[in-house]
Amino acid sequence: MIKISYIYEAINNEGKKIKGYSMLDNRRELANELREKNYYLILYKRKKEVSYFMKKVGSKDLYIFSNQMSYMLNAGFNICECLNIMYSKFNGILRKNIGIIKINIQSGKTLYESICCCKDSFPYFFKQMVLVGEEGGNLDVIFKNIAVYYKKIYKTKDEIKNMIVYPIVVFILTIVLTIFLIVDIIPKFSEILNGLGGKLPGSTQTIMNISTFIRQHLISFILSLSIVITILNLLCKSKFMKKKLDKAQFKIPFISNIYKKEISRRFIFSLSILIKSGISIIEAMDIASQTVQNAYAENSINKCIINIRNGKGIGESFENTDVFSRFTVDMYYMAEECGNIDEVLINIAEIYEEEINNEVKRAVSLFEPFTIVILSIFIGSIIISVMMPVINIMNSI
Repeated sequence: MIKISYIYEAINNEGKKIKGYSMLDNRRELANELREKNYYLILYKRKKEVSYFMKKVGSKDLYIFSNQMSYMLNAGFNICECLNIMYSKFNGILRKNIGIIKINIQSGKTLYESICCCKDSFPYFFKQMVLVGEEGGNLDVIFKNIAVYYKKIYKTKDEIKNMIVYPIVVFILTIVLTIFLIVDIIPKFSEILNGLGGKLPGSTQTIMNISTFIRQHLISFILSLSIVITILNLLCKSKFMKKKLDKAQFKIPFISNIYKKEISRRFIFSLSILIKSGISIIEAMDIASQTVQNAYAENSINKCIINIRNGKGIGESFENTDVFSRFTVDMYYMAEECGNIDEVLINIAEIYEEEINNEVKRAVSLFEPFTIVILSIFIGSIIISVMMPVINIMNSI
């Protein structure tokens, strides 16, 4: 089995804390190793491997791949036969990764180990589900569950993309038209006005000054903008800034409510799939925390996992976190009382999915007229500033 790198913090009965680094198969082995030394695991983090040569496989491809693998395994095909068929079916990065998996399986590695050889091309959730399927001997069922998960992910992304295409197009069009008017059209009107002996009003002169500055310093402006964007991008990728930005996303007006629901939906749905696949609640939460793609939310979930490990209930552990809503916490309590946690969690995820779609539709329906108004104001102001002097001159003739 491929070893996982852990950075951890532990404490003993005397309150002494230690920090360290270890490579083990999973978190349980890390906890057991520390317990043998009379230490108890309180915090841990996986040291992620970064690949600069491999792109990530998209959620749509993961859905199709998992769905087809499920059907073929259920029909009696072995792994190598399945991969041979899938290799001819796909193109691009997934085809390349299937080739890597085939080579490693033929050399004697397991499917999980072979997938890990593709480094970060496949998500952590996908790898862990495959590991569960291999250990449980039910890979066909696990691949079916994986397919259900990634189908939800890519459909939700597509729906959101389709809803925000129009506002984005209008916004880009506003910027392009504004730049075109300032750089190309306004200078021509200025020449006409000067030829007619007209005097430019203050607003028109300001726009003219901007137009002149942009045309004279266009290359410098583009280079400066590129440098600023590059620096901001590097800063955003730093661990410190990433944590700050991830936390800030829960505070942004209007967007924070939708974002918090999406984090909850993603975590809850992956958690339900994992529990349904036979993974313990703590181990399932540990894996599902990796799917939220938010460092602040992941850290909050890890604290809740520690509370559950120390004997607290699920609902009680999530009580004081600001990542999940009161509704989610109440549903956790209900799931514990009912005993059928996976079914309750799937219902919660479906409720959130419907609410997110409705809220995004409402936000887009409000944003569309807003973008049109902004477009009208920008373009209208520029046209009026240019045309008014011409009209005044024509009236004075």
